[in-house]
Amino acid sequence: MRQTLLLVAVLSVGCRDGVAPHSNLVDIRGTWAAPSTVAGSGLVLNITQGDSVVAGTGVYAIEAGPSGTLQVSGVYAWPRLTLSLHYDTGRRETYAAILLDSRLMSGALIDSVGHRYDVAFGRE
Repeated sequence: MRQTLLLVAVLSVGCRDGVAPHSNLVDIRGTWAAPSTVAGSGLVLNITQGDSVVAGTGVYAIEAGPSGTLQVSGVYAWPRLTLSLHYDTGRRETYAAILLDSRLMSGALIDSVGHRYDVAFGRE
């Protein structure tokens, strides 16, 4: 009985959302979108994952501005994610984020001159 209670206690403390802490078990493959409060604007990433290596593509739209595609590359180690975004215009940004759970990441986009924009992405 004591062993069963110990096992239950360890499992309940060690897991959150079905994912062991400090592991690379959260699969981040899929489509992630940043909510936009401006009509006609948006940023959507389609991410693939091979262990800690992340890659993908995306699309962006700027209200009354350009829209287009981008390439994504980066590294992931639970809970940290760092992405390099390479836009078709030549613009480059870094996204440094923390995965809050399997459906939400929160971080900052940092452009080449150091401007920082807080952005959260939700899994679609």
